[in-house]
Amino acid sequence: MTAVDADGAVPDLREGLEKGLEEGLEEGPAESEPGEPADELGALREQITALTSRVDELVTAAGREQERAAFRESVIDRLHAENQLLRRGELDALFQPVRDGVVALHDLARRAAGQYRRTEAPTAERGAALLDTVAEEAADVLARLGVSRIEPVTGEVFDPGRHRGVGTSPAQQPWQDNTIAEVSATGFALAEKVIRRAEVVVARHYGGQGEEQR
Repeated sequence: MTAVDADGAVPDLREGLEKGLEEGLEEGPAESEPGEPADELGALREQITALTSRVDELVTAAGREQERAAFRESVIDRLHAENQLLRRGELDALFQPVRDGVVALHDLARRAAGQYRRTEAPTAERGAALLDTVAEEAADVLARLGVSRIEPVTGEVFDPGRHRGVGTSPAQQPWQDNTIAEVSATGFALAEKVIRRAEVVVARHYGGQGEEQR
């Protein structure tokens, strides 16, 4: 029969329990196995922290990008406004000769009208001279804009690139065929580009055989 001490416990059993308890205390608490709830919660906290940090970085970057976009828009608006002012200035400079020329034509017409009123018997020659003067003034205005006149002369060979035939006239000699018999309207060119062909009557030689005019 096994002996029992004063506490009522079996001595060998108590010694074993005390030894096991001491060994457990020396080793410390048992480590958690992977996949246990405590480890999963810690990993989730780390992911949330990383995501929060990343969101803060994205918000900061978006704010900087918005500031840059606003600055670019302000620069574009300012450049557009300056460009509009520049274009208005260029257009104003471009049309300055036109304004000056129209004013000159106005003054010329008024002076001529005054001269006609002071003349007892205006003649057709004086009227023609006045109109020629007005045409010359208009040509000067066009010249200041880079436009030159195309003024063909009688006997010049017809050039379809610079002349536009508005009629025909019989030629007396074969060599007069396809030449200019009469000028109806002056042409104009901007640099090398013809912007209006001169209107002319073209001479045609039919050899005296009664051919129909072409």
